[in-house]
Amino acid sequence: MSIKKKFYTLVVFMVIIPLTIIGLILYEFTSTLYRDQINDHMQDTLEAIDLNINTVLSEIELFTEHVVTSESLQSHFTNEWASSSEEIINENTISRMSFTNPLTYDYQVVGENQKNLYYLNPVEEYFHDFAGSSFLENVNQQQGGTYWVGPENVELKRQPVNILTVGRSVIDPQTLEHLGYYILFVEPELLQSVDNLGQNSDSDWVILDQEGTIVYNTSPGELGEDVVHAEDNTYTNEEGKEFFFTSKSTFQGWKLVSFQSMETMNSVLTPVLLFTIGIIASLFFILFLFHKLFSKRLMSFIQYFKYGMGRASMGNLNVQLTPYKEQEFTMLTNSFNDMVAQLRTTIEQVEKEQKERNQAEFKVLQHQINPHFLYNTLESVNALASLNKTAEVQHLVTNLGKLLRISLKGPYEIPVKEELKHVTSYLEIQKIRHNDRFTYEVDLEETVNDQYILKLVLQPLVENAIEHGLKGKSFDHIAIDGVKNESAIILKITDNGPGFSEEALELLNMRTIESTQSGHGLLNVHDRIQMYYKENSGLLICSEPGNTTIQMTIPVQKGGRDYVQGSVN
Repeated sequence: MSIKKKFYTLVVFMVIIPLTIIGLILYEFTSTLYRDQINDHMQDTLEAIDLNINTVLSEIELFTEHVVTSESLQSHFTNEWASSSEEIINENTISRMSFTNPLTYDYQVVGENQKNLYYLNPVEEYFHDFAGSSFLENVNQQQGGTYWVGPENVELKRQPVNILTVGRSVIDPQTLEHLGYYILFVEPELLQSVDNLGQNSDSDWVILDQEGTIVYNTSPGELGEDVVHAEDNTYTNEEGKEFFFTSKSTFQGWKLVSFQSMETMNSVLTPVLLFTIGIIASLFFILFLFHKLFSKRLMSFIQYFKYGMGRASMGNLNVQLTPYKEQEFTMLTNSFNDMVAQLRTTIEQVEKEQKERNQAEFKVLQHQINPHFLYNTLESVNALASLNKTAEVQHLVTNLGKLLRISLKGPYEIPVKEELKHVTSYLEIQKIRHNDRFTYEVDLEETVNDQYILKLVLQPLVENAIEHGLKGKSFDHIAIDGVKNESAIILKITDNGPGFSEEALELLNMRTIESTQSGHGLLNVHDRIQMYYKENSGLLICSEPGNTTIQMTIPVQKGGRDYVQGSVN
């Protein structure tokens, strides 16, 4: 087989087919990743919605417990009234008590002795057969606890509004005798706050009871009750519309389902598919033109280039290839000739490249900013702004601007007093974020203020003190002290947090994997200081419960440094 045919065969099996497979894999991977992200987001939303549901329903349960244990309701069943006026006064008291909750739509007091009481409608207007209902049976099984049903329950009659119904038995606390039932009909606004939370997401949600009946649905008509039987997190409704859903158990054994239409999800992936197809088609077209115009000449050049590479691989670094007339081939032959020439000088370049590598590493360490801090600060700005706390927002943004200004611009070494301005801005931001959980003080000798140190070395230490200090209840203070002797500047960061354990200090000292995860900022600062100032510099950590001190030693500089020069733009 000729080289040309071999080349075409190689192109088909090594380029065209792999590109097609890669495109399909890329699309499938993107689709799976997107669905996983959607699933995670929906799970997070469900957790938040579940928490709110439990909260609002528990508040109603506490309210009903207050009513059924009240003297007025107990007296309604047990007292023999001397006059009808006293009985009426007591019934009015029960009504007022029931409507002290703003979400009350109506209530029912049903007694064994036919002492029934209601406000709008009797119990027969709500239930098809109250006495024989499973609702009443479930209420009895709760033995004084609550039992909820939704507006779509088959035992309930349709009402003008989609009310939620909660019932519980009334029991004499002295004799534990069953006296009757208290039923509260709750306005649909009960779940309004939960619905508002769900509206912040692209997905809808629904609550199903133990029988699969819909209790609450943010998108009526989309999801049916047969979703409980769906598998693989996909569901198709009667109209043929497909949904992706996730679910979890919630209050009273109900099922909370979050769902999103596959049509919406696929609309996000359509541009990805079109882009992938476009890229593959373009590559095929370019590849076709390349074969048509340059295959023969390319084969010849490949053979010649292979000859030169073979000689070079055998150790002949004096080999030189004759340039072709085509500009592209000439560039390759010249690059090959330059490469061989450069290989002869590689050993001489190693030391220079190592120095440049150290400089690059230093710059990376210098510019390393904690993205979580920036994200949390911006979240705090957003939260304060939503609460119209203009002064706090202005103070927070001003300090953040100062923080970023010194982080992103200026020389590598700055006076200690400038570094303290940066740290003070950071501390002010953290105080606002943590509701003034702690105080701080700065006490430096005057001789220290004008000494030069690397910028951004104190802030990570303060950040570490806050991060670890907030884990303990005793933490409420940070102190920054500084002195200068003949040979060095000694700066100390002290906090009254829980401190480092002996194991954590050993891990930091040994620079293990675990220490790089938990003490990343400290090691970063230590590396930068030692890389820049060399010997007699770095960090020393002394820690015990209630007192942690990080000491930084910086040699006094009597002249300029030339290790890393310039400024960050």
